[in-house]
Amino acid sequence: MPKNLPSVLKFLSPYRDSVALPPRHAIVYSMTNSEGLSAALNNFVLKACKAGFQNRTMLSFWSGIITEAVAGNLDRSSSGRLEAQNQKQEKVLLQILPVLNEGLSMKKIPELRIGCYMILTVAASKATINDHVMDALMDAVVQGWTHDTTHAGLICLAVLAQRKQAVELSSKVFKAVLSLERVDDDLLVLSAQYNVGKLSLGLILGILGNLKENQVERGFQLIRSIMESGVMNEVHVAHAISSILSVVDGVEASKQLGGDVLSQITDLILSLSDSKRVGTVINDILKRNKTDLDRLEMKLSVVLPSDPTPDPSTYDQMETERLPDESSELEQFETAVKIIPTRTAYETSFLSHSESYVLDSLSQAFHLASSLPGKLEAFSDLPVLRKSLATTEPLFLSFYVKIWCGRYSTPTRVAALAITSAFLKRHENSTDFQFLLPYVLYALADPAKQVRKAAADLVLALSRHYSTEESSEQNQRSILGRDDVYGSRYSGEEIAWLSFQDAARFVHECLIPILEECRLDSSYVTERLVSTLTPSHRTQRTKTTAKEMKSSTRSSIFNCMSTHVINTPLYNVKNRLLHILNHIEKAGNISRSKALLPLLRIEKDRDGQALQRLCERDGVDSFELIHNLVAIVLPTDKDGIHMLQEVVSSEKFSCLHSLRLAAFQRFRKMWSSMKNEAQMVLAMTLLDSALDPVSLAHKDTSHGEAADFLRSVSLPENVFLGFLDSLPRLSETSDQPSGSKRRRTSDGQTSVPASHAKGSFQHGLRMATFVIDLIEESKSMGHTRLMAPLFDTLADTQQCRGQRGEQLAYVQSSILGSLLAIVDQVKISQNIAINSKDIRTDVLVECMRVARSPQIQRGGLLLLTSLADIVPDMILNTVMPMLTFMSDTLLRQPDDFSASVVQKTLEGVIPPLMGSLRQQKARPATGASQLLTGALQLLVSFVGAFEHIQPHRRIGLFRTFVDKLGADQFLFVVLAMLLDKHVMNKEARKFAADLASHYPATLQLRSIHQYLGLVKDALLDRPAISAQILEVKKDEDIYEVLKHLMSLLPLMLSSRQLSADLARVLDREDEESALARSTYSALLETVVMLATRMRSNKVLSTICEQIVGDMLGILTMSEFLKALRILLTKPDERTQSEALRTLESRIDRGLRQDSQTQDQCLEILPAIATIIDRSSDPQLQLIAVHCSDRIIEKYGKRNPDVVASSARIISSPRCLDSRNSKLQTYSFLYLATTVEVLQESIIPIIPGTLSIGLDILATVDMQHDEGIELHNSVGSFFCSVLLYIPWIMSGPHLDRLFEALHELTRKHKNVKSEKVRHEILQIISKRVEASVLFAALQRTWNNSLIQGPQALQDHINLLAQAIERQPKSVIAKNTHILQALFLKGFDIRYGVLAQTKYEDQDFDLLEERVINAACNMIAKLNDKSFRSIFIALMEQASNAPSKKLEQLLVHRKVTWYKFLFTFFDWLKAIVTNYIGLVLDDIVKSLDSVPTTDNNTILLWKCVLRVLQPVFEYDDNDYFQSPSHLNMIVGPLLNQLVYNADLPIENELIPAITGLAVAADSAENHKVINSFLLNHMRSDKVATRLAAVHCQQKLTERLGEEWLALLPEMLPIISELQEDDDEIVEKETQKWIGKMEGVLGESLDSMLQ
Repeated sequence: MPKNLPSVLKFLSPYRDSVALPPRHAIVYSMTNSEGLSAALNNFVLKACKAGFQNRTMLSFWSGIITEAVAGNLDRSSSGRLEAQNQKQEKVLLQILPVLNEGLSMKKIPELRIGCYMILTVAASKATINDHVMDALMDAVVQGWTHDTTHAGLICLAVLAQRKQAVELSSKVFKAVLSLERVDDDLLVLSAQYNVGKLSLGLILGILGNLKENQVERGFQLIRSIMESGVMNEVHVAHAISSILSVVDGVEASKQLGGDVLSQITDLILSLSDSKRVGTVINDILKRNKTDLDRLEMKLSVVLPSDPTPDPSTYDQMETERLPDESSELEQFETAVKIIPTRTAYETSFLSHSESYVLDSLSQAFHLASSLPGKLEAFSDLPVLRKSLATTEPLFLSFYVKIWCGRYSTPTRVAALAITSAFLKRHENSTDFQFLLPYVLYALADPAKQVRKAAADLVLALSRHYSTEESSEQNQRSILGRDDVYGSRYSGEEIAWLSFQDAARFVHECLIPILEECRLDSSYVTERLVSTLTPSHRTQRTKTTAKEMKSSTRSSIFNCMSTHVINTPLYNVKNRLLHILNHIEKAGNISRSKALLPLLRIEKDRDGQALQRLCERDGVDSFELIHNLVAIVLPTDKDGIHMLQEVVSSEKFSCLHSLRLAAFQRFRKMWSSMKNEAQMVLAMTLLDSALDPVSLAHKDTSHGEAADFLRSVSLPENVFLGFLDSLPRLSETSDQPSGSKRRRTSDGQTSVPASHAKGSFQHGLRMATFVIDLIEESKSMGHTRLMAPLFDTLADTQQCRGQRGEQLAYVQSSILGSLLAIVDQVKISQNIAINSKDIRTDVLVECMRVARSPQIQRGGLLLLTSLADIVPDMILNTVMPMLTFMSDTLLRQPDDFSASVVQKTLEGVIPPLMGSLRQQKARPATGASQLLTGALQLLVSFVGAFEHIQPHRRIGLFRTFVDKLGADQFLFVVLAMLLDKHVMNKEARKFAADLASHYPATLQLRSIHQYLGLVKDALLDRPAISAQILEVKKDEDIYEVLKHLMSLLPLMLSSRQLSADLARVLDREDEESALARSTYSALLETVVMLATRMRSNKVLSTICEQIVGDMLGILTMSEFLKALRILLTKPDERTQSEALRTLESRIDRGLRQDSQTQDQCLEILPAIATIIDRSSDPQLQLIAVHCSDRIIEKYGKRNPDVVASSARIISSPRCLDSRNSKLQTYSFLYLATTVEVLQESIIPIIPGTLSIGLDILATVDMQHDEGIELHNSVGSFFCSVLLYIPWIMSGPHLDRLFEALHELTRKHKNVKSEKVRHEILQIISKRVEASVLFAALQRTWNNSLIQGPQALQDHINLLAQAIERQPKSVIAKNTHILQALFLKGFDIRYGVLAQTKYEDQDFDLLEERVINAACNMIAKLNDKSFRSIFIALMEQASNAPSKKLEQLLVHRKVTWYKFLFTFFDWLKAIVTNYIGLVLDDIVKSLDSVPTTDNNTILLWKCVLRVLQPVFEYDDNDYFQSPSHLNMIVGPLLNQLVYNADLPIENELIPAITGLAVAADSAENHKVINSFLLNHMRSDKVATRLAAVHCQQKLTERLGEEWLALLPEMLPIISELQEDDDEIVEKETQKWIGKMEGVLGESLDSMLQ
């Protein structure tokens, strides 16, 4: 990793030098607490994915880290105020949702989408998101999902749907989920780990809401599959069923949907009705919604089963076996009647508990008769029913009771009620039919509306037999079935029969008024009965209640109904009537438990399988019946509670399991209403059951149920005390070794292992563990009476710790947790007192000392911390061992909880310890503080654990530690110990500085002063405080220790935060600012004193100097300058150096200063100048000069006088002529700045400075870096002079400067020095007066020529730049100087013949620069001024300096003709004004140029090139004149006879062609052609070939105008066609082709 990490990655600093990877928890912590870091990671991952650089490992890391970070942020956002929590959660979501949105948009990266799903799932499960946003998120999940991401997408959708308030899915989500191929299978697989109920329900509702669309059949199949798979709970299934039933009405009303949809809905309902999982729910929904079942069946054209899983009744089996399917109903009835016997032998009632052998055949016949008109009466007259004896025996009516209470169809049951009603209407009032009342109540509560209507009619018919008027005759009526309604075994005494008056009141006052309501609502009869039998103060009476019944009447009715419930053989009647009666706690003077408890006793003792068979026979849910049975028991009923207690603790493993579960559920419901004694007895019983060795050995579930009950209820304090008192002492238990295998007893049963047996250690441990868990889970806050037994139990476990340590760890941890909860509650509540005698700190400390478990250690520390606030005197003696123990254990733990424990311990325990130590006096004998001595062990332990503390927790823990100790007294001690004890740890020093930066500036200064005091103490012969704090070995160098210690101070003092805080303090004029100033002054004096004292040790002395500089750096500029004045008066030059460095650094920062501060900076210049003048230390002089330079550059213009006085000293030979090149360099840089500031005011010191600078430029050694720097600084000085006072540079100064610059071109070249040289030349061209500059250039021309091409090039460039920048007037005034310059410039080739430094390419470049400069000059002169210069230049090119050098004249002419080419090409049409001046020389040059060497060939080329622009721009017809033409045509065309090696094609022929174009007349063309024809007859092949080529070009250029001379050419052309040279012959033929092309005809006829 790089050394300078970005701010967001600073958390990685501790791991920079580590080989191991940074731990995951540190990354997650930083991500959670740094928005910038998480945003950077998100942006990086998204950019990488967009660019296609993603990989699985990166995305896996990203998704995991961001998921934990989001979860952590959402957990942190929890708040007691809902508004604040919502705001925090919204902030977290606004940060992550855009990232998820962008990530989900990348469809082709499945790993990224899955990661987004995971993050979204966590965010949705922990945050509160409204449905609108949730729908948008779900849309984003399904948008673009693929086969690879649908599984993860469904998981995310399930979580989001579960968190939504509304169930409905959006259209996009519904269509996406429905389009999955096997979504029902996917949901089933996911349901094993996730709650997919709400998503499944939303899918079902979407299918039902889109019946108009296609795929209706697939939708219904999907609904059936989902509902039968069990992925939804009962609430969701009920919602789905209700929606399906509501769709039936919608389909019927809709005209757009055909019958096919209705038939499919019918199939769906029938299929679900037959399902064991859903069928019951459908019946419950129909009951709850009071659905008209007949109307629903009519719509669906089917008969719905009354029970989801009905077993075929007996009569159905008989019908299948005995009756042929093809017979008619009438025949079936007749056949059924025939098989019925005429009488019964033993039966007197069909409600008997014994089985009837005729009931099945009678039921079958009655079922058939109910559907045939007129057959019910015939059936009633059957002899076997003994209708004639119906008023004296219950056989006849009991049959119909059996029918309407049985599992028969609704019409059949209605028929039975109707026959009973008709019978009662026809007979006189001679018999009491009250045995029918319980069964009438049953019918009035029936779910079928037709049955309830028939029951209401029966009540009306029955009321005729009960008159409200009392008479003696009524009391004489016999009760039908009094002795035998339930069989001969059940005497009438077992039924609490009603008196006639009570029965009449029950019918008339309770039943008659509510018949209409009962017809509409099956539950109304329950409400009515409750309001009738319950006193008015317990329930609100209805309007139909006339008056309240007597207590005796209520008791009689309730007792009567209860005895019937107990004795009836019909379990469906028992169940329904129990449900009604359980709403009544007490009727009159009889309670529910007293009346119905015998029933519970009977069913409790019944075999579970037998009860199950009876329930299945009567179509009763056994679970519901059992719950109704246990609901009989009331919280105040001792017998009932005892009976249920026997159920839950029964050792009969054959007992019905559901009864035990129901008993536990009943106990939970009435636990809070039970008396304390009952709670204690039950709790102790269940405790024994939960820990029963037999149950554990047989793996029975009863112990688990008992344990769950004890955990689920709120146990009072007395119960916990009873539990703790019942615990065996583990130290006294028998502990026989037991094998791993179970032993077999003689009877073949598995024996209980010894470890499970009561009295064993394992049993005692389990018991203690269970009880302590109960106490801990119950949040028994405030139960202070538990503290003593809990401490006793802890002590007991501690005695066994040596042998059973690992087994007892959990128990001890739980005890500590329980004690901590109690103590914390005592701290919160003011009403709860604690007995100090109950606290045993010795046991607690010993437990922590011995324990190896972190949980015990953490729990013990937290408990001691809490106790310190309540009973500090008891805890004080244990504080030091506890904190030492904590430093050696918990500080090394990596988990967050251990860190939290340490934090709380430090906050709670150290203050009382320090308070105690502060009360003691110091020991003057040793000079050491008693406070430090007392806390020394704690300091050593805590600081020693530094390396073991997690890096991200160190600051928090150490700040707490220092704060609680007292930062003003112990901060410096902690800092010193950190560096002393962790010498090899590079992080310790940085951490120490970071720790100090968290404290106020004044405190930091005080701590630094104390820190330096510690250093001073260590240097003493008999150190005091340092001997305690520092661990200095006998053979260890004290200076090495101090070097390491003092290395911390520069790091602390360089903190920007310290500087800013100190500035704020010093700006205030208060006590704190005064204290800060005094502390700072004392600290500064101490540092200077130490620097003087440690001068012999270079390293420590350097550190002291650095400390001085850093101390000055933390002050504001104004305060800093005040301190600097004092330091500059000190004799210590090294301190002065550091102070000046600090000043320079602060000025370089560029911070804005006020005017007062700027003046203060300038006022310090004289003091700095004095140091420069008097100091003998070159390094100090360097720093002082450079510092002065920075001051002048920033603020010099404010006070030029002060700057001038300082400049006089620095410009003296002491600095400028110093042997120290660095000092020279800095001095010239200073002067360059000074010139810029003072300008004309610096003139008095410039002359001597210029001479010194020119001497240095001339003699500087450029082979070394120091020489280059000196050169550059002098160059900067001359740049400033030339820029601001250029007129001071006289001619001699410029000559010397040019010569020096020329000389530098031959020396070692450096990029910076080259830049400085070019900059000087640029400024000279701009700022120096033209006449002075041109004169200096003329005087130094030869010197630049001698120094080489680079110097000459710079010279010429400077001339060109000066000409370009000067106006025309200035150029015109200096023509004589310029003429002399250009005469030298045009004589370059001649002038450098003696020089070996030049090459051919140098000539070309230099000539080009001179010619361009000349053209620039010409542009600024008039014709008169320039013509004289032109003539002078031409004469120089035409005449040799002497006759001896005439052979060298060709060099001048080359330059001259190159100029003419550029000049004529530039003049264009004006060229004719100068042709006459040069034409003679051109002709002369063409006639006299030999072609024997390269120079003459170059001249020949230059002459021909000049002619091309001359001919091209001849607009004045100069060459149409025969005299002018004749001058040039001969010499020019005669060039064709020269050697063939010359470039005739490129140079000569274009010139001849140009001449022909310029001549532009037939006569002139004829002259030119005559020359060419002569050359075509030459004896030289090259000449003939060149002439032919020239003719070709002329033909191409002039066309028909030239071919007018064809007659003269034809004879020669004919000759050339037969030339001896094949090339000539070939080129001639090509020429002929071009002529034919121009003329448009063949020349063959002319050439024959």
